[in-house]
Amino acid sequence: LINLAGVLGSDVPFLVSDYAMAMAWGRGDRLLRLDPLPSRDVQLFFPPYGIDTGEAYALLDESRAEATRRNPELTTEMFADWASTARNSVNDFEPVIRPRWPEIDTLLTRGAQFGLFYRMSGSGSTVFKVTGVTTRAIESKASLPALVVPPGTRSIITRTSTSVVPIELLD
Repeated sequence: LINLAGVLGSDVPFLVSDYAMAMAWGRGDRLLRLDPLPSRDVQLFFPPYGIDTGEAYALLDESRAEATRRNPELTTEMFADWASTARNSVNDFEPVIRPRWPEIDTLLTRGAQFGLFYRMSGSGSTVFKVTGVTTRAIESKASLPALVVPPGTRSIITRTSTSVVPIELLD
């Protein structure tokens, strides 16, 4: 199932695994199980449009031809707790998506400006915020301005998972 899943997309092998959290390599077919982080509320923001995955990858490929990215080597320790996860998480699509889609940029700018854990999910367009997790020390949560959601953007609150319900195939 994992091999077939890798043909469908690099995130699919994780989605068919029974891991709540993992690091992946290759086409996502090499997975290392990690201990799940404690459950947290997550706010999901859905701009009024989707982003074509092929277009997002083309933009990413174009940007990589111009410059070589130097991300740190990822280690399991970088994802041992929420604070470390927030400091070390990256999404390579963000720099190429933000200039073209202002609603996404508005949300991610708020996170960066106030040290909040906002990230784009995959190639977009969904942006998430993990509640109560910061990327750096912040002076006071009381000094944060009210969240203004870009026009047309929907939002829901959900929670992260600490386990996966096994799939049972029925005849």
